Amino acid sequence: MRAGEYSVLAVILIFGMMYFSYGTSQVHSYGFGDSYVHHAWIHGLTEGNVFSDGVYPEGMHCFIYCLYAMFRIRIYSIMLFLQCIHVTVFLLSAYCLMREIFKWRYSAVLVLTLYLTMDFTVSSMARLQTTLPMEFGLHTQFLCTLYLVRYLKYAERNTKTNRFLNGELNENLLLFTMSLTASIVSHYYVTIMAFVFCLSFA
Repeated sequence: MRAGEYSVLAVILIFGMMYFSYGTSQVHSYGFGDSYVHHAWIHGLTEGNVFSDGVYPEGMHCFIYCLYAMFRIRIYSIMLFLQCIHVTVFLLSAYCLMREIFKWRYSAVLVLTLYLTMDFTVSSMARLQTTLPMEFGLHTQFLCTLYLVRYLKYAERNTKTNRFLNGELNENLLLFTMSLTASIVSHYYVTIMAFVFCLSFA
């Protein structure tokens, strides 16, 4: 049973959401100057103007535009509260990767706890409190590494069962490719970090 582990993880996720949404709950305004630029680009999508200020990865912009078009939520409100969601996805992705590589089941939650309580979080990851393309896609670096590790770990078993010879698709390789594509769509820097992660783990 992993009830204890999942209970601690739930507390960490709730704390992370509260910690990184301070600007939303206390200040009620954008926390970083670039947010205004990206708001303008998303507004350009509502007017049918794609790449309104030059070619740029549009993953986050398209995601927010879809929320706006489908549910009529204000772009300002989406950008103000979306970091609660992408911080949770970021922490969950990091947990899944560490759960795969560590043998002790509580290692992953211990690392996340240290990450959220050490002083370096305030200075180095303060931008997670805002909805920006790079921060929106940061979780993909962990997912790329996770599925690459799983693919390499089970490669011998796949070879023994001749899965490739039978034409079956390897799910870990497919998910790695999808994660890599999501990183490219989100931000170039995320793809570079994913490459470094994957190279070091491989």
